[in-house]
Amino acid sequence: MGNKSGFQEIEHTADAAIQVWGNTLPVLFQQAAYGLYAVAGVQVLAGSSTMRRFNLNAKDKESLLVAFLSELLFYLNKEEMFQDINLKINGERLFGQLRGRKVKEIQREIKAVTYHQMKIIQKDGRYQTDIVFDV
Repeated sequence: MGNKSGFQEIEHTADAAIQVWGNTLPVLFQQAAYGLYAVAGVQVLAGSSTMRRFNLNAKDKESLLVAFLSELLFYLNKEEMFQDINLKINGERLFGQLRGRKVKEIQREIKAVTYHQMKIIQKDGRYQTDIVFDV
């Protein structure tokens, strides 16, 4: 994990899991989104375009991350994937503008984002957490 931000798939017995890190909370959330799409094996249609804006509230950072990824999962099920993710976090509020493309194919269905093993920590100047997806 030498990079300041990123994600990697990690072993999990029955479900899919990723470890995510970023130098800020918005970057951590972006990397979590990219990890979600990678685990799902999403392929997009060339030339298509879609945009969404949203704001979410939650009681803590972990709940906010689950709400954000669940929102992306909702749009993924409507065949929308977002590669350009601009986020602002203010306390327990998340504001986002998303740009992306229509989905051509999803190779692996993700049923839900879970709280299992999720704890956002700040260590060595960056945020990190593990995320488990119900597949």
